Amino acid sequence: MKITTIGRGNVGGGLAQLWRQAGHEVDELGSDGGDASGADVVVLATPFDAVADALGKVSGLDGKVVIDATNRIGTGPPEGFSSGAEHVKSLTGGPVAKCFNLNFARLYDEIGDQGSTPSQLYAADDDARDVTEQLIRDAGFEPVSAGGLDKAGMLEDGIGAGQQSRVDAVKLAVEKARERGHDLAGSVLASDAFFPYPDGPQAALDAGVAAIIQPGGSKRDSEVIDAVEAAGAAMVFTGTRHFRH
Repeated sequence: MKITTIGRGNVGGGLAQLWRQAGHEVDELGSDGGDASGADVVVLATPFDAVADALGKVSGLDGKVVIDATNRIGTGPPEGFSSGAEHVKSLTGGPVAKCFNLNFARLYDEIGDQGSTPSQLYAADDDARDVTEQLIRDAGFEPVSAGGLDKAGMLEDGIGAGQQSRVDAVKLAVEKARERGHDLAGSVLASDAFFPYPDGPQAALDAGVAAIIQPGGSKRDSEVIDAVEAAGAAMVFTGTRHFRH
């Protein structure tokens, strides 16, 4: 496959290296732009505030599948759009996917050392789904669909500084879900680190969460289990901790 990446930083350059190792032909474009007319897919990996300028310097984008890997940190989506990915689509006119913005690029060289294949969340237009899943797998990840491109905003909201308070982290997740119009009754909460006390899960249960998946491994797992069972909810321990300092 012929891939054009826009952005030579940690994400764009790191993905380009992984895909070359998988046998793809990759053309890396920097801040001076270039031509993408020969590409089968274009990957956008610039700073979020440089998207429009970067795309404006690249020719041959019309109708191309574009994978948006930009990170929207500390700001909302462009005015009139539900996500940065929707904005990208308005500029390129082709199918778009949101992907590669939640996994740290500095860990790309450790993907093959993991005991299980790391997941890669994505949200995509139907016509961008197949190529996105292929490139996710060829980079060493397992694709996990979050839905159509209308779900891209949730993936963009998912990046940022870690929340130091375990209870506030749950409350923020509940708040963001409600802001986006989601009904939390019967919903599932996934955590990338174990819950050291039952207060975090309790905040989720009080909001309507019916099932929790988390690594487990706390000295107080039994207390967390008791709280979940008392609420009539379900919980799964994966035994794998994803959170890293």
